[in-house]
Amino acid sequence: VGTAEGPVLLADRHETRDLGLDEGPYMAFAVSNSGKFLACLSERGVFKVLSINDELRVLDVANIECRKRPKQMVWCGDDCIALYLAVPTPSNSMQHVLFVGGPQNDWIPYQYD
Repeated sequence: VGTAEGPVLLADRHETRDLGLDEGPYMAFAVSNSGKFLACLSERGVFKVLSINDELRVLDVANIECRKRPKQMVWCGDDCIALYLAVPTPSNSMQHVLFVGGPQNDWIPYQYD
Protein backbone atom coordinates (compact mmCIF):
# COMPACT_ATOMS: atom_id res chain seq x y z
CA VAL A 1 0.00 0.00 0.00
CA GLY A 2 1.38 3.41 -0.95
CA THR A 3 0.42 6.46 1.07
CA ALA A 4 0.19 10.11 0.02
CA GLU A 5 2.94 11.08 2.45
CA GLY A 6 5.40 8.60 0.98
CA PRO A 7 5.64 5.48 3.22
CA VAL A 8 5.02 2.12 1.60
CA LEU A 9 3.25 -0.42 3.80
CA LEU A 10 3.21 -4.19 3.32
CA ALA A 11 0.02 -5.72 4.72
CA ASP A 12 -1.22 -9.25 5.10
CA ARG A 13 -3.85 -10.91 7.30
CA HIS A 14 -1.65 -10.74 10.39
CA GLU A 15 0.41 -7.56 10.28
CA THR A 16 1.29 -4.32 8.56
CA ARG A 17 4.88 -3.14 8.29
CA ASP A 18 6.52 -0.02 6.92
CA LEU A 19 9.00 -1.00 4.21
CA GLY A 20 11.14 2.05 4.96
CA LEU A 21 11.59 3.01 1.32
CA ASP A 22 13.03 6.39 0.48
CA GLU A 23 12.77 8.25 -2.86
CA GLY A 24 8.97 8.30 -2.46
CA PRO A 25 6.17 8.91 -2.86
CA TYR A 26 5.57 5.98 -5.18
CA MET A 27 3.05 6.08 -8.03
CA ALA A 28 3.02 2.50 -9.34
CA PHE A 29 3.36 -0.96 -7.81
CA ALA A 30 3.32 -4.51 -9.14
CA VAL A 31 3.56 -7.77 -7.20
CA SER A 32 5.11 -10.72 -9.04
CA ASN A 33 3.01 -13.78 -9.85
CA SER A 34 4.72 -15.78 -7.08
CA GLY A 35 4.16 -13.00 -4.54
CA LYS A 36 7.90 -12.93 -3.74
CA PHE A 37 8.80 -9.64 -5.45
CA LEU A 38 7.47 -6.09 -5.43
CA ALA A 39 8.27 -3.54 -8.13
CA CYS A 40 7.86 0.15 -7.25
CA LEU A 41 8.16 3.30 -9.37
CA SER A 42 8.56 6.62 -7.56
CA GLU A 43 7.47 10.07 -8.71
CA ARG A 44 11.20 10.86 -9.07
CA GLY A 45 11.65 8.10 -11.65
CA VAL A 46 13.38 5.65 -9.31
CA PHE A 47 12.43 2.03 -10.03
CA LYS A 48 13.04 -0.61 -7.35
CA VAL A 49 12.57 -4.35 -7.16
CA LEU A 50 12.27 -5.78 -3.65
CA SER A 51 12.26 -9.28 -2.29
CA ILE A 52 9.31 -9.31 0.13
CA ASN A 53 9.83 -12.68 1.81
CA ASP A 54 10.48 -12.77 5.55
CA GLU A 55 13.37 -10.33 5.18
CA LEU A 56 12.88 -7.27 3.03
CA ARG A 57 15.74 -6.81 0.57
CA VAL A 58 16.28 -4.36 -2.29
CA LEU A 59 17.35 -6.45 -5.30
CA ASP A 60 17.60 -3.83 -8.00
CA VAL A 61 17.45 -0.04 -8.35
CA ALA A 62 17.35 1.91 -11.60
CA ASN A 63 16.69 5.54 -12.43
CA ILE A 64 14.53 5.30 -15.52
CA GLU A 65 13.82 9.05 -15.47
CA CYS A 66 10.11 8.45 -15.89
CA ARG A 67 8.09 11.05 -14.02
CA LYS A 68 4.77 10.14 -15.58
CA ARG A 69 2.51 7.45 -14.16
CA PRO A 70 2.70 4.38 -16.40
CA LYS A 71 -0.49 3.23 -18.07
CA GLN A 72 0.46 -0.29 -17.02
CA MET A 73 3.25 -2.01 -15.05
CA VAL A 74 3.15 -5.83 -15.05
CA TRP A 75 5.43 -8.75 -14.30
CA CYS A 76 6.28 -11.25 -17.04
CA GLY A 77 7.12 -14.24 -14.85
CA ASP A 78 9.35 -13.52 -11.85
CA ASP A 79 12.37 -12.08 -13.63
CA CYS A 80 11.04 -9.52 -16.10
CA ILE A 81 8.76 -6.50 -15.84
CA ALA A 82 7.10 -4.30 -18.47
CA LEU A 83 6.13 -0.62 -18.15
CA TYR A 84 3.84 0.94 -20.75
CA LEU A 85 3.80 4.75 -21.09
CA ALA A 86 1.91 7.08 -23.40
CA VAL A 87 3.84 10.35 -23.62
CA PRO A 88 2.67 13.50 -25.44
CA THR A 89 5.11 14.83 -28.04
CA PRO A 90 5.77 18.47 -28.97
CA SER A 91 3.60 17.98 -32.08
CA ASN A 92 0.61 17.01 -29.85
CA SER A 93 0.65 13.37 -30.88
CA MET A 94 1.20 10.47 -28.49
CA GLN A 95 4.41 8.48 -28.34
CA HIS A 96 3.87 4.99 -26.94
CA VAL A 97 6.84 3.48 -25.11
CA LEU A 98 7.20 0.02 -23.66
CA PHE A 99 10.15 -0.61 -21.34
CA VAL A 100 10.93 -4.27 -20.71
CA GLY A 101 13.40 -4.86 -17.89
CA GLY A 102 15.15 -7.81 -16.40
CA PRO A 103 17.82 -8.54 -13.84
CA GLN A 104 20.90 -6.32 -13.55
CA ASN A 105 19.19 -3.18 -14.95
CA ASP A 106 18.89 -4.62 -18.46
CA TRP A 107 16.16 -2.49 -20.06
CA ILE A 108 14.93 -2.68 -23.64
CA PRO A 109 12.80 0.26 -24.84
CA TYR A 110 10.26 -0.17 -27.63
CA GLN A 111 8.77 2.98 -29.17
CA TYR A 112 5.81 3.14 -31.52
CA ASP A 113 3.19 5.61 -32.70
